[in-house]
Amino acid sequence: MKECQIATVIRLRTFISACCDENSRRAPLSWLVADMPAKICQLFARLSLFLCLVGAPACNLVTPTQLVTPVPTPAVPQAQILFPAHNQQVIKGVIFDIEILASDPAAGIQRVELYVDEQLQQTSESESGSAPDYRVTMNWFAKETGWHKFAVIAYRPDETASHPHIIALEVIPGS
Repeated sequence: MKECQIATVIRLRTFISACCDENSRRAPLSWLVADMPAKICQLFARLSLFLCLVGAPACNLVTPTQLVTPVPTPAVPQAQILFPAHNQQVIKGVIFDIEILASDPAAGIQRVELYVDEQLQQTSESESGSAPDYRVTMNWFAKETGWHKFAVIAYRPDETASHPHIIALEVIPGS
């Protein structure tokens, strides 16, 4: 029996004996059991004890030796756009470089994908298969004016993806 079950049974027995004691006027429920015959009081006590024992397995107290150490969630790969900066303006008709840094010290980076306006533009794969830090420069031709959303995602060899790193760039007309 668990410690909490034993403690509950002891408390219940003490409570019931105090309730069924005809001489006790300070019992918690003396007004309830004062008019009960002894047989009904004993039946009530046994039923309560039975219910306590049936419900006791639901006790959720654990001892320190029963604690389970949670397994930490492995970190996902990291990817970021180093250049250009978020909200930067670029001139229409220009091909510009996008510097990307991806890292994963645990499993390494196998490939990096660049998305522009949610469309895959380029993919770059590590020549060594996987590298803890993978730096790559991709380029993009700014052909349409307006705001564009750039996202980069890094992948481990097991296809675990990073959270997308997103920046916005505004393409302005050339002079």
